[in-house]
Amino acid sequence: NNLQARYYHPAGTNLPVILLMHGWDGGLESITDATMKRIGDYGAFTCAVGMRGRNAANGARDASGREIYDIYDCLQSIISTHGALVDGSRGAVWGYSGGGGNALASLCKFPDTYNVGVDFMGMSDYGRDGTDGWYQQSVGATQTAIAAAVGGTPATAPNGYYARDATVAIANFTGGHLYMYHDNADATVPPVHSSRIKNVLDGAGMSNYTLTLSDTLGHGYPD
Repeated sequence: NNLQARYYHPAGTNLPVILLMHGWDGGLESITDATMKRIGDYGAFTCAVGMRGRNAANGARDASGREIYDIYDCLQSIISTHGALVDGSRGAVWGYSGGGGNALASLCKFPDTYNVGVDFMGMSDYGRDGTDGWYQQSVGATQTAIAAAVGGTPATAPNGYYARDATVAIANFTGGHLYMYHDNADATVPPVHSSRIKNVLDGAGMSNYTLTLSDTLGHGYPD
């Protein structure tokens, strides 16, 4: 209950909807008005989505688990409330870092809802893989936060990490295009999280993705 959101849109009708997802830390305030306007002025209804456990909403974050329903519910609310402005059949989920992880999870679990996914430096695996899982690549407080969100460590809650591993289910997303952006030197969420998604899609004979690796992107909210 009490989920929060902010939106911006230019003049027009039949606008596609772009849901902008904040990172692991912070909330919808991390998506600035300037970012929403910059993207929206290309001709889209843009919305910064707050999920459970953030921005005074009830509940607790759970690392791309049930919280991705909050993203879906936001889209449905926009369609219901602003139906005269938007084309609900053209929905995009766009996220940064933890928001990129949520974008990937949304494409896996709601593959017929979104026709575009944009993943900036998102985690594709929270800890199922013993080497390339984000839990294994993290230390200290971050590991503690991951375990709290998932419901245990990879050793004690393996099914929780399996359910959150986008490399298992990303091939469900057959009806749209996925754009991935990652910095080659990203130490917060290493680029293997994007390259593993690429490898799965390649292995499934799918070409509905674009992967861009950069030496200047860094990790955060790029302009």
